[in-house]
Amino acid sequence: MDFDRFRLRCFMERLVAAGQCQVIDEPIDLIDVARLLDGQEKAVWFKAVGPERFELVGNVAGSRHRLALAFDVKPHELPLVIRAAAQNPIKPVEVDSSAAPVHQVVAVGDAASFLNLPIHLQHELDGAPYISASIDFARDPATGGTNIGIRRIMLRGANVAVLGSLSGSKISAIVVSVLPR
Repeated sequence: MDFDRFRLRCFMERLVAAGQCQVIDEPIDLIDVARLLDGQEKAVWFKAVGPERFELVGNVAGSRHRLALAFDVKPHELPLVIRAAAQNPIKPVEVDSSAAPVHQVVAVGDAASFLNLPIHLQHELDGAPYISASIDFARDPATGGTNIGIRRIMLRGANVAVLGSLSGSKISAIVVSVLPR
């Protein structure tokens, strides 16, 4: 499987080449990320955020032009392409665990902490730092049904986060069904 086809880094390089991304190479503090993203029309690729000097991106899906680049189509073609994709879903491909790129960094037990990630306040009225545009996957243990979503996740502690869910989302029913009573 060609994992590079789906790597965010490869897409960011395409955005830079297309003039759709501002790259900030100099080190910045997490507290400054939201200010630098606010009102920015382009995607932003921070190369050295926080004391760990993490890379961080923002505003990636903030325009129809950038979304069209992700699908390799022209902006006016995007609605038709998305509609066709929704009507003809691609079957998932299971990747053997030994080949999965998610194993490049593994933290378990006390080492697994949200505090090790570059999570920042995104808006001045946010009640806590958020992971923005996270991708979640849930399987209902009772039915086997699944839900995949892109949501904001609020950090509530080193090992606790709250998933933002609109009513009507299947994730709400799955989470409620597995919570202790």
